[in-house]
Amino acid sequence: MGQPQNPFATAPAPAPAPEPSAPAIATPSPFGAPTTPAPVAVAPTQNPTTVDPTAAAQAAQYQAWLAAQAAAPVAPPAPAPAPVQPPVDPAYAAWLAQQSAATHAAPVQPVAAPVAPSPTVPPAQFVAPAGAAPSPAPAQNSADPFDDPAPQRPRGPRLRDMYGRLLIVIPKDVEKVNRRDPKTGETKVQDRLTADVVIVDEGQGGIAFGGEPEKLNGRPHDQVAPLPYRAVNMYISAVGVISQCRDALDARKAGNPRMVLGRLTVGESKGADMNPPYLLAPATPEDRQRALAYTRTIDPFA
Repeated sequence: MGQPQNPFATAPAPAPAPEPSAPAIATPSPFGAPTTPAPVAVAPTQNPTTVDPTAAAQAAQYQAWLAAQAAAPVAPPAPAPAPVQPPVDPAYAAWLAQQSAATHAAPVQPVAAPVAPSPTVPPAQFVAPAGAAPSPAPAQNSADPFDDPAPQRPRGPRLRDMYGRLLIVIPKDVEKVNRRDPKTGETKVQDRLTADVVIVDEGQGGIAFGGEPEKLNGRPHDQVAPLPYRAVNMYISAVGVISQCRDALDARKAGNPRMVLGRLTVGESKGADMNPPYLLAPATPEDRQRALAYTRTIDPFA
């Protein structure tokens, strides 16, 4: 006989409990409501009728956290930081403000088209008289920071044109300059005096200048300046006159401005092929009175 059968079947071994998966955490979206998380799996036990209290508590806590996240308002995105502006020079900023105010205050007038002169009639040229004050410059728009080139100053009398005249020489400075000898072509270093020169003589029809009558077939003078006449910042290369003005120049640099008064003449030539040097002859008492009368009306150091 075979073995008797067991009426009680052996219960199959229970399947291993699955590992509880980590709860999915919802991240609030800046564009809408938070996403719905996946359901939480509760690990079964050997007794299917009972629930693990620890897993139930975690699920309830997670559901409460989701409700709090859904009720919390979504914070707006932080604004982008303002770009950092480079520092601006205060003087340049003030200039820009001035230009902007001037542009709005004074509109720029349209410029009329230039009229071409007639091809048969040359345009007239105005020549200012010698010694006349220059005409005032036309008013410029304050929004335009540029000026037109100033007219070139007319040439005044040369030192040789002042021969025999009573002069007040106000020395300002002596500097070394290079000068080319017209006879030999060599470049030499020599002194050059910068001074204001006043021709104190009155009347006598003024002083003529503008030409070169001393040269062979030279151009005659074509301008006349009234007297007294003042040449400002005149260059003087005459060695004798520079030497006679050195004491007054040293006094000026020491804070005691002085002037030299004398009548322009010439000395003795040092050679047959050399011109006589220019010199200042001492002034007479009458010349001094005339010069003092001039300095009482006009500041010679202004």
